[in-house]
Amino acid sequence: MRTNIDYKLIRTRSPLEIDTMVSNLNQIFEEIHTLKGWKFPFSNLRVSLDLHESHQNNSKDETVWVNLVWASGTGKSTSPEANREIFVSKHTKNRPAHLQNVYTYHSYADLVSHFERGVLHEIIR
Repeated sequence: MRTNIDYKLIRTRSPLEIDTMVSNLNQIFEEIHTLKGWKFPFSNLRVSLDLHESHQNNSKDETVWVNLVWASGTGKSTSPEANREIFVSKHTKNRPAHLQNVYTYHSYADLVSHFERGVLHEIIR
C-alpha cells in the first residue's frame, strides 16, 4: 500500500507521529483488504492522509481524514468506484445497508478507534 501525505500534515506533525499514522493505516487497511475479500494485491491500494477543517461538529478544529484513493485489480487503468466507497458514516452504520451513507473517506481517529476495539467491520461496507 502506498500513502499520500498532505503537506499541511507534514508541517504540523512530527516525523514520529506521521510514521505512527502510516503504520496504523497499514494495519487497518490490511484488515480492510481481508474484510472486503479483495483478491488483488495489497500493494494495489493507495490511501491519503489529509488535514481539513471539520464541519461535522461545532468546533473549527482540523481533522485528519483518510481517503481511499485507489483500490484496483492488476492491469486495470481505473479504480472501480465500488472498491473505493467503503467507509460507512458512524451516524448511519446501524441502518440497513441500503440506507447507509458510504464514502471514500473517514476520520483517522474513528478508524483507529474502531480498529483498536476490534469492530472495524462496523464502518466498512
